[in-house]
Amino acid sequence: MKLYSKSTGSGPPLVLIHGGMGSVNHWDRNVGALARHYTVHTFDMPGYGESPWIPKNLPAEDFYALVLEGLNDIVPSGTFRLAGFSLGGAVAAVCAARLGARVLKLSVMGPGGFGGVQPDLGMKKIPPESAGEAVMRDVLAHNLRAMMIADPAKVTGEAVDLHLANV
Repeated sequence: MKLYSKSTGSGPPLVLIHGGMGSVNHWDRNVGALARHYTVHTFDMPGYGESPWIPKNLPAEDFYALVLEGLNDIVPSGTFRLAGFSLGGAVAAVCAARLGARVLKLSVMGPGGFGGVQPDLGMKKIPPESAGEAVMRDVLAHNLRAMMIADPAKVTGEAVDLHLANV
C-alpha cells in the first residue's frame, strides 16, 4: 500500500507520524523550523488523510505492518529519526522497536492508541453530519481543549478547521 507522504528540507531524515483523526497537516506549524536541519517526511497513516482506506476493524498488527511498509518506502535505507504524537506516538514506538538500529532517535509525545485503559478526558462524541457544522465545530473545539491543546486561547478557528478537515 502506497501511503501519501510529503518531504521537505535537507539534512538527516526525520519522519513525523500524526495522531488519530489526523493527517500530515498536524505537523504544518513544525515542518518549516525542522526542515532547516532535517529532511522532514510526513505521511498519512493508512486510512487517514490522502492515504488509502482501510477497514476500521483491521487488526493492530496489520496496521503496524502497513505503517512499517510506508516507512521503508519513505526512507528505504539507512538510519532516520522518528517522532509521533498521540496515536502516532504509540505507532512510532512499535515501529521503532521493530526497525531496531534503523531508528537513530525516537521522540513520542502523549502516546496513546490501540487498547488499554483510557483516561476519561471529558471528550464529546463526534456528532452525525446531520447535526450541522456549528455543532460539529463546537464539539471539535471542546475535544481539542480536552485532549490536544493545553492553552484554550490556542484553540483558534484555524485549529478547528484543520481538525474538521481530518474528521
